[in-house]
Amino acid sequence: MSEESKISNPSLFEYSNFTTYVFEGETEVADPVSCLPVGSHHVLPWISSHTISLPGEIVPFHMETGSRALSIIGALEERTYLVTGCGNMTDMQTHSFENGILVELIRYELMHRLVSAYGRAKQKVEILKYYEPHNDIKYETCMFRVAPDYLPPDIKYLSPTTFQRLSKDEGIRTVANIYNVPAHLLRTKSHAEVLEKLENYMLKWYTETEVFNTLKLGLAMFTYWVSFHTILSEESKRWFLLENEVFKRIAFLEECILEKPTVMCLNCNNPVANISDLDRFCEHGAKALFVNRFGHGHNLVMFKKIVGFDRVADPAKDFTWFPGYFLFNFSV
Repeated sequence: MSEESKISNPSLFEYSNFTTYVFEGETEVADPVSCLPVGSHHVLPWISSHTISLPGEIVPFHMETGSRALSIIGALEERTYLVTGCGNMTDMQTHSFENGILVELIRYELMHRLVSAYGRAKQKVEILKYYEPHNDIKYETCMFRVAPDYLPPDIKYLSPTTFQRLSKDEGIRTVANIYNVPAHLLRTKSHAEVLEKLENYMLKWYTETEVFNTLKLGLAMFTYWVSFHTILSEESKRWFLLENEVFKRIAFLEECILEKPTVMCLNCNNPVANISDLDRFCEHGAKALFVNRFGHGHNLVMFKKIVGFDRVADPAKDFTWFPGYFLFNFSV
């Protein structure tokens, strides 16, 4: 069975490719990475002595497999499931799954759900892993199950490569459903025009809902990852530019590739070279920050949702760094 068939026929998805880990809320989890063979390309979620239910804690995520690996884990509210890790973010696929929608790392929705629900969830979190070959390397695809009412219609076509794979008929059916117009009225349109309508829909959905104001952390992280680690295809560049335009108020964060401390305001794009200047570097009072200490896979990436600084930031207290790990400090 071809990969295309699997994508277009989600019911044919092979569940045997999944490894499932179940964590109970407020339960400490041992480091599963230690069980991996040396040189493994698999990225598994890693939690230190912290639990997944305490707000304001710093939770490290293992990142030992180089520039194309990122692990995220979170406890989300009922009926929402998160799956962690990623391969190439520009080569994602989507599949339906049970009553919800199983989607590979819906970038902004994922981060928003993680930030907003972190520290509240008490139920178990189901983590699914799907491995598939990519350039002769096994990589882990990011997937999580999310309650359908948090997704716009047909958001399953969000990812660029899957989006581009839509046939004209599939695109027409999707556009017809989204705009509630008869499909036959679209048949005179070219394939490119149909895809453009889908792009316009996603643009409209992002800008006219609270997503525009609440998913800044997710975009910043995704922007950092793409700008530093990914060589984009032409199709992906086109899609990414669309997303970047939607969130044009947010920094592109190209500065993250510099091997020096970099802090940027996610509202006005102002970079700050000196961490001690965080309390006065912009009118927004550092409501959201991006910090990068080192390039080339050894990064401090920390987002802090802050109402405002009432003192000069102390790097020893406000920011923590471990080589090879992504760190997040959520104050929710």
